[in-house]
Amino acid sequence: MRPAREGGIPVRVKNSYNRHAPGTVITKTRDMRKSILTSIVLKSNITMLDIVSTRMLGQYGFLAKVFSIFEDLGISVDSVATSEVSISLTLDPSKLWSRELIQQVKTWDLIPLLCSVLSQQYCLALPHCCVFLSMLLFHCFVVMMWQELDNVVEELEKIAVVHLLQHRSIISLIGNVQRSSLILEKAFNVLRRNGVNVQMISQGASKVNISLVVNDSEAKQCVQALHSAFFENGFLSEVEEADLAQNRVPVLVSSNGAINGN
Repeated sequence: MRPAREGGIPVRVKNSYNRHAPGTVITKTRDMRKSILTSIVLKSNITMLDIVSTRMLGQYGFLAKVFSIFEDLGISVDSVATSEVSISLTLDPSKLWSRELIQQVKTWDLIPLLCSVLSQQYCLALPHCCVFLSMLLFHCFVVMMWQELDNVVEELEKIAVVHLLQHRSIISLIGNVQRSSLILEKAFNVLRRNGVNVQMISQGASKVNISLVVNDSEAKQCVQALHSAFFENGFLSEVEEADLAQNRVPVLVSSNGAINGN
């Protein structure tokens, strides 16, 4: 994508399962005047950490201490919401899993050798050996991943009170920077009607991406309700009518029938 971006070349992303669909065009600039929300993205199976300083006021360097722990452990953070004495953040376990795979790639290289030894020593079929060892290594990596999360919590608990919340999802609303208040208003009304409480909200400096954290069990219902509200029920036309009403020039009619415009 970098050469296309640097050269100002539009890129069209197509669907291989539906080649007649127009797809999505990625360009350097876009007219966002009529755009409210452009996409909704769901990321499931997220771990959330609530970190509260043990000192409630004036905790100098608290944020630096927290993020230095993640840096020392080599763990990246997805979304963050902060105050002076508390931090809520999300971690993607799949990233920990991917990193463990990379670090342990030499172990995977041993599978063919181990399979050969098992098949010769115990007269096991080679495919059965491969399946057995792959499952064993998978289990080991999962255990290592959870141990790493435990290490994170243990280090953080030296400076704060930590709550580890699993089975969460991030719903990202990608939209118009100038319409962020409208997007939030509509989104929270939809979630309220569906009985969903947002546990964390994060919005970056660009204001393009608004992230909401909810329970995994509620995530799909939320995405469906938000998609219906923003893309299926004429929401854009409602907004356009409201804008027209706001910009409409007031007209006064006098008692003798004369029309005066302000």
